[in-house]
Amino acid sequence: MSHFRFIHTADIHLGSLLHIDSPDQEMAAYAREAVYDAFERLCIGAIDQGVDFLLLAGDLYDSDSKNVFANQFFIQMCRMLGDRGINLYVIAGNHDPLNKQWEYFKLPDNVFVFPADKHQVYKIKREGQTLARLVGQSYKTKWVSKPVYEEFDMPGDGIFNIAMLHTQLDPSDKKYTPATATQLMKNPHIHYWALGHVHKPEIVNSQGPVIAYPGIPQGRDFGEQGLGGAYLVEVDRSGNASMTYMVTSPVIYTSIEIDISSEDLRAAGSLDELEDYILDRARGLAAFEANKLLVDLPAITSKGGSQDTQGYVVRWIIRGRGELHKLLRDLSDDAESDLAQGLRKRLSGLSPFVWTDSIQIRTAMPITKDILSDHSRIIDMLDQTMAALLQDEEEANSLKAKMGGLWTSHEDPEDKDDLKFYLDDETFKVMGQHAKQLILEKLIDGVGE
Repeated sequence: MSHFRFIHTADIHLGSLLHIDSPDQEMAAYAREAVYDAFERLCIGAIDQGVDFLLLAGDLYDSDSKNVFANQFFIQMCRMLGDRGINLYVIAGNHDPLNKQWEYFKLPDNVFVFPADKHQVYKIKREGQTLARLVGQSYKTKWVSKPVYEEFDMPGDGIFNIAMLHTQLDPSDKKYTPATATQLMKNPHIHYWALGHVHKPEIVNSQGPVIAYPGIPQGRDFGEQGLGGAYLVEVDRSGNASMTYMVTSPVIYTSIEIDISSEDLRAAGSLDELEDYILDRARGLAAFEANKLLVDLPAITSKGGSQDTQGYVVRWIIRGRGELHKLLRDLSDDAESDLAQGLRKRLSGLSPFVWTDSIQIRTAMPITKDILSDHSRIIDMLDQTMAALLQDEEEANSLKAKMGGLWTSHEDPEDKDDLKFYLDDETFKVMGQHAKQLILEKLIDGVGE
């Protein structure tokens, strides 16, 4: 085999906006431009790293936001890559299926789009020598229920074979190419599965063959938190693939927890002290949070990071047990919104910017020795009830069924029902903790039975 490099990306969603609810013109510009900036960074990174080709595994465009500008921008980036001899190989996904108007302008000669009616194989060559083969198939419509990968029959002749697939890797899913990692691994001659559709980076299998999701280059809401990017893949002469995560996201969505029981806030008795603490965390965010996110990336090494970050959209989650809870508990229903608005004003002008999306108060009263002594039996009963609910799936499902038709336990991230709330395990656990907390507070306040 030959030594070569390529970039594996997916889910660009050109045309989509960041979810930033702000009348500020500068923030509106970030919301409008960040997705484009991320893809441009990716293309510049491809040139800087001297890659041989670039793979785009579906959803180049966003279905609800495709426009002429997005198409022109993509072509501009392709021409820039073409000037450096870099080809792009693209499969259409569920957001940009080929049954719709896929391009308004003629694509440059260095762009190859896989057909939807059947799979196709491309040979990647350099100076007349075949570096790799690519096999893939585009979506023709929004949903593809056929396991198209079963037809990806490739020869085992010492050439590095790459398969491109837009899938959820869920065998029960009938919308987005049902498949499992085990099924993909049964193909003996595919060395690398370049997947798309899941918006979080993940190396599903690292050896024999590699199965990977690069995630989304730029997150657009809190369902797409953290650093966005793509994989830079280097294949040596033995056919071993080493992967580096290239960070491309100019804007980062992140949730940050503030613990009122921490040493810094344990004795706090006013909202001024809480707000000052949050401000200090915000000012140190670029170093603190980006470094943490880089550690969490599912790759051995990473490129990019905080020095390239334009800003953060933050959800502050205030947790813990402490004296501040009594003050926070008695605030009005608009308190979270008012506190968020105050933080936005005080944090304006920071670089990188820190935009407070929201504040969520999930604090609890401190449990003193007297409370433990006076209500130990009730506390034990509540703890046992909560533990039973979390451990007994039948009991949990029974309670969930009684919670009304506004909740659903099955959320399709690509086809959301805006009239329902998604009740995942974490939300269910938080609701149980809130219920337990309310019971304890009523008892201590002398209101309960």
